[in-house]
Amino acid sequence: MKKYLKHPFAVIFPIPSNFALRIFKEKKSVFVKYGTHEVLSQNVTDCKKLLIYESSTGQKITGEADILSVQLMNFSEVISEYKKDFFLSEDEFRAYASGREEKKMMVFKLDNIKEYSAPIILDHRLTIAGEYISKDEYNRLTQNN
Repeated sequence: MKKYLKHPFAVIFPIPSNFALRIFKEKKSVFVKYGTHEVLSQNVTDCKKLLIYESSTGQKITGEADILSVQLMNFSEVISEYKKDFFLSEDEFRAYASGREEKKMMVFKLDNIKEYSAPIILDHRLTIAGEYISKDEYNRLTQNN
């Protein structure tokens, strides 16, 4: 994860292309991510945007969404509350959560999901931990989308 930002505006997380397509095409508005700890950092709660970096297509950000809320939930809570809006099938989610079903994960409720007309190429690789960016960095990256 990138250095600590005092005022992050957006977070970029890698997502496999097939799951990103569901978010864009089917407007699946709930995204989850296990963090290192079972807490919501100030960086996460300050972010207004989620940028989607398709991990299997190279170093490309292919879209974004507004973050309406972020909360901590475990596997069964996510399934019972968000099953129809979730970006993973139940089987895919079980595989992702395998052995961590009771661990709390970050649950992002999204709105205004937008696939970019042209992907944004990053000049560096993104790790699974993601990256926080400032509003200035966001504006610079997205100025043509």
